Amino acid sequence: EQRRLKRNKRLEEIRDRKKNIITFLVFLAMICTIVLEFPRTKALLTHLRYINLEKKRQKEEGYCRTTYLKGKRIDWRKVSPNLYNEIGVFGDDFEEIHKEFKVLVEKKLGESSTLTSREQLFLCFHFLRNYPDDFNEYEALLGLPPTTASVEVKRLIPILLQVLQQRPGCIKMPDDWDKTSKEPFHDGILLDGAIDCTSHFRNRTHPKQALYYRGDKKRHFITAQVLCSVRGDRIYSVHLAPGHNNDAGLYNRTLKETVHAKDLHVLADLGYRDANLIRPLKTMDDQWVK
Repeated sequence: EQRRLKRNKRLEEIRDRKKNIITFLVFLAMICTIVLEFPRTKALLTHLRYINLEKKRQKEEGYCRTTYLKGKRIDWRKVSPNLYNEIGVFGDDFEEIHKEFKVLVEKKLGESSTLTSREQLFLCFHFLRNYPDDFNEYEALLGLPPTTASVEVKRLIPILLQVLQQRPGCIKMPDDWDKTSKEPFHDGILLDGAIDCTSHFRNRTHPKQALYYRGDKKRHFITAQVLCSVRGDRIYSVHLAPGHNNDAGLYNRTLKETVHAKDLHVLADLGYRDANLIRPLKTMDDQWVK
């Protein structure tokens, strides 16, 4: 009987040791998971915390959700100087665009997103201004997984474009060029605008990357052409093309017919060649003249 009791006691001790070892291993695995997934866990906790804040204050009239922006708390109710640095839009303009943006988002998408309409608009402007290499930074910024942030951007950008096209002073060609502001030039010529092209480096050019390659720069670019008023207070048109296009080629493909049909006189540099374009001529003594 004593042997049986000793044996049972030893078995119980062995079971207790196994339980302690298993508990320790589970606890160690949880610590390793938390350490390895700390950025994602921190972003999730931050997102949940502000969801709770929103629920507590949703009954307050005129309440605007707050969020974290690179460690600095931005209050949408105030015009923050950091807002322009991040998205390139001032607070007053942001609120005006948000009113129309919110209506279209609710009409077309409903309530299918975990973000508020202000955060959706902020996401669009932030993406267009910074053009990040990946969407991982939005996980810490707004608590969105990279795949979700990519989907949100793709479906929200067309809505933002529709809102901007409806605003006064948007980028579009004038209906009546006679009413536009003109600047006097040599021999009684009135300038209707100015045109120029710039090249912008691209990180991603797949597919058809050969179309974006510039042999002189040994890099991939996208070419942007802007037609604006001479004073620069109005933008009439913006055209984008793969980087292998030069100034004259992009002009011939986009605005040449319009310029000739309206008989416009546009200021340009030596990269363009057209009868309606006012270009400088370089003389032998290195002086720029008409």
